[in-house]
Amino acid sequence: MALSGSSPTNPGSSAERTVLVTAALGTMLAPLNSTMIVVALPDILDRFDRSLAWGSWIVLSYLVAMASVQPLGGSLGDRYGRRRLFLIGLTGFFVATVVAALAWRIEVLILARTVQAITGAIVIPNGTALVRAHISPSRQGRAFGTIGAWIAVAAGLGPPIGGLVTDSLGWRWIFAANVLLIGPALALGLRLPAEGLRQAGRFDLRGALGLMISLVSLALALTIWKVTTIAVAAAFAIIGIGAGWWLLRHVRQTEQPVLNVRLFRRPGYAPATLAVMLSNLAMYTLLLSLPVFLTSDVGWSSSRVGFLLAGMSLQMVIFSPFGGTLSDRVGRRTPALIGTILLVAGVAPFVAISIGWHWYMLLLPSS
Repeated sequence: MALSGSSPTNPGSSAERTVLVTAALGTMLAPLNSTMIVVALPDILDRFDRSLAWGSWIVLSYLVAMASVQPLGGSLGDRYGRRRLFLIGLTGFFVATVVAALAWRIEVLILARTVQAITGAIVIPNGTALVRAHISPSRQGRAFGTIGAWIAVAAGLGPPIGGLVTDSLGWRWIFAANVLLIGPALALGLRLPAEGLRQAGRFDLRGALGLMISLVSLALALTIWKVTTIAVAAAFAIIGIGAGWWLLRHVRQTEQPVLNVRLFRRPGYAPATLAVMLSNLAMYTLLLSLPVFLTSDVGWSSSRVGFLLAGMSLQMVIFSPFGGTLSDRVGRRTPALIGTILLVAGVAPFVAISIGWHWYMLLLPSS
C-alpha cells in the first residue's frame, strides 16, 4: 500500500515498516555521536595538543545545540513538510560528518560537531512526526518503544565502536559509522511521499534565539575560564543569565512560547525535570572525564575504555524497559526515586578514584 501524505498506513504494512526504520535510523545518529566521541577524546586532544576544557566543548557544543534547536526543527517541519526537513537534516549531518573527519583544527571540529547537532535536531522531531503521521495510533506505542530500543543500542555501541576504530584506524574514522545510518535513511526517506505544505501557528523565533543564547553562554561560562580569563567567563555568565531572565519574561507574554514555563506549575513536573537534568549532568561528566583519566593516567587503550563504557550503556538497554513497566504498575514516583538513589550510589565512589582500581571496580558502580 502506498503511503499517504497525512493518514496512517495499514498496520503491519511494508509502508509502515519503511517509516519506522527510516525514523529509527535518523534518531540513532544523536546517541551514537554522543557516546562514540568520548572514547576518542584523549587522542583528539593529544593530536591538537589541547587541554580537557577543549574536550568539554566538543561534547557540550553538541548537547547544547541539540537541545536548543529541536523546537525550531519541529516547527519548520510543520510549516514546510516533515519529510523535506528530515531529508535536509540528514544531508546536513552528512556534510558536517565529512568536515569533522577532515578537521585540521580543533575549532573546526567543534564547529562541525555543532552543525551535526543542529541538523540532528532537525532530524529527530521530524522523524517522530513522520511516525505519528503514518503509523496507526493503536501501534504508535509499540513503534516508539522500538525506536527507543534502537536508540539505546546506538548509545551502547558508540563506545566500543569509537574505541576499536580509534585504536585501529585513528579517531577521524569514527565518523564513518554515521554513513552506515545516513545512507539507508536517505534512501528510505526518499521513498516517502511529499506532504502538502501547511501553515502552523506563528513560531516563537525570538524565544528560540533567547534560549540558544542563554544555553550557549552559560555553557561557555562554565568551561572557558580554563583557557582564558575569569573576566571573559564572567561576561558569558552575565549574558547567559540576562538572556535567561529575558526569556522568562518573554514566554509569559507569548501565546505559544518555545519554552512553556507554565508546565512547572504542574505537580511533580519541576522535580522530574530537575532529576533528569542532574542525572544527565552526572552521566556526561563521567563519560567525559573517565576516558581521559584511564587513557592518560592509567594507560588503557581506547578499545578497552570503549568496552568499559559499553558495559555501562548495556544496563540502560536491559533496565529501561523494566523501569517503564514498573512505572506503569506502581506509578512514576517510586521508580524515579529508586533510580535517583542508585545513581548517587553509583557516582559517589568515583570521588575516590585512583590508578590502582581494577576494571571491575570501575564497572560495578558505573553500571
